[in-house]
Order: sequence, then C-alpha cells, then structure tokens
Amino acid sequence: MRQFMFLSVLVCLVAGSVSVSAQVTVRGGIVTASYQEAFGWEPTVDERRYWEGRTDWQTQQQLVNMHLSYQKGDAGTQNRMIQTCYAFNVMPTPTEAAYQYWRGQISNQPRVFVQLARDIGAWNSNRAAMIRGSYQQAFGRPSDNGEYNYWIGRLDFADQNALTELHRQYIRANSGVADDVIKRSYQLAFGRDPVPGEWNFWRQQMQQRTMLCGELVDAHNRWKSSTPALVNQNTTWGQKIQQGAWHINNALELLVKLTDGNYLKFPAGSYKVEGGRILSHNGAQLIGLDGASLIGNDAGSLISNNSSLIGMDGATLIGADGASFRR
Repeated sequence: MRQFMFLSVLVCLVAGSVSVSAQVTVRGGIVTASYQEAFGWEPTVDERRYWEGRTDWQTQQQLVNMHLSYQKGDAGTQNRMIQTCYAFNVMPTPTEAAYQYWRGQISNQPRVFVQLARDIGAWNSNRAAMIRGSYQQAFGRPSDNGEYNYWIGRLDFADQNALTELHRQYIRANSGVADDVIKRSYQLAFGRDPVPGEWNFWRQQMQQRTMLCGELVDAHNRWKSSTPALVNQNTTWGQKIQQGAWHINNALELLVKLTDGNYLKFPAGSYKVEGGRILSHNGAQLIGLDGASLIGNDAGSLISNNSSLIGMDGATLIGADGASFRR
C-alpha cells in the first residue's frame, strides 16, 4: 500500500514538472519571437530568462509593446537597430549624421523592425533619386560612387532642388568644373565640344550667372528651335539685311538675317575669322557692324555700317553712316 502511494506521488510530481517545463518553453518562444519582431534579432540567454520570469505579460503583443517603450529611450538599442536595418537593405554603413537622424525618428515614434527597415529603405531610395537627379541637372552625368556615398551621408538638403543649388555653389567656386559643365552641355545638345568663340561666350555668361548643365542644354535647344528657316546661299542681295543681325551659330555656319525674317546661310569653310576680322571668300556676302573689320576676296560683296572695310580683287564695297573704306 505504501509503495503504491509513493508511486502515485512520484507520478504527480513528474507530471507537474513536465507541465511547468512546457510552460517555460512556450514563454521562451514568445520572448524570442517578440525580440525578432521588435528589434530584428534574438534575445540573449539572460534576456530570455529575464522575460520568462516576469509575470506582467501574457501575449507576444504585450511584450512587443514593452520592447517599443524601451526602444524609445535607449540610444544603444536604437543604433543597433539602425545598423541592422542598413544591412538588411544592403546599404552602406550609416554615417553619424544618419544615426542621429534615425535616433530622433525612433525616439519620436518607436516602430517594429520590419517597419523601421521599410522606412529606412524608402528614405534611402528617395535620397538616392535626389542625388541622381541633381547630378544629371547640374553636371549632365550620373554621380560616381564616391560622390554618391558623400551625399547619401549628408542631411543638409531637404529635396532635389536644395541639393542642386549646393551643386550650383560648387560650380561657381570652381572654374574647372564650370568648364566641364559647358563642355558636357555641348556634347548633349550638339554632339561635339564647343569651339573657342563659344568657350569665351559661355565662360563670360557663367561669370555673370552660374548655370547648370541642364539649363545650358535648355538654352542650346531653345536656340536651335527658334532659328528661322534658312534660305540658300543664292538668295538675291536685293533683300535688305537687318542692322546688327548676324552671328555664327553652333554648327559653325554664318547666318545673316534679312528683313523678311529669313537668313542668308554661309556654310563652314566659306568664311574664316582671323584676329577678330571676318574674311569672306568665293563671293560670300557679309555685313559688318559696330567697328567690325571685314575683308572680301574674289568679288565678294560687303555692306558696312560704321565699319572699316578692306576690298581686294574687284570686291564691291557699300558703306553707310560714316563708314570708311580702303581698297
């Protein structure tokens, strides 16, 4: 009889021990799951024992809420979460500025790991798009890895426009960079590098007002779209030339504007510029204004206002408004 009672007590004790062990295992699993949800990592052995021993929670959500409250005020936990989220998103190691920014975000609004990783990834993608767009607008090219890593770590710009203006300041302070911008704008707009006269013009413009590559390309494109229809080189000279309306365009052609809105077009090779003087060959007709010095060869016809003309080989010279001539 005594042996039977002893066995009964032993069975009860074993059953109770199994029940307690199973309960501890379940709570331990909840603790682990709560850490993974709240922080993105598993608890240490000591952390698991600590939370298993606390009786002020019953569900995983209750534990997660406790972790979020702790997360809000602990900078070390915040830094570890930020670093884990950066690695999760395959991003470079966060800078101190990024740590500071996200610590502030977590302190203001604690969030579970998945949400924080999503927010950091979206924030990074948005800023990466700002960097890409600003480099295309300012420099006409993508950023390289060093430039990208530099700007992704800076937080002193709120949007792409603000970053673009920082690039403008950099261009203004570096003449070599300004030359790169001018050159790139010509490559994008015309498929070539600028010629010396174009270099001089745009360098002067950049000294007066710093322009971004995108703004220069827009200016080039406006010029191309606004150029009136060109008449061929055989247009009769009876059509009058508008005073002051001649220039050399970006295709190295000389355009002389007529009163009817058309242009006389002199292709590259039909003239040349030497020492600030336009030399006309093979019957080309040129107009000189405001002290321009024109030389005509091979029976070229020249018209001048207030200009010095030199005619050779039977050139016809026509002058007005006190122009001086020499044959």
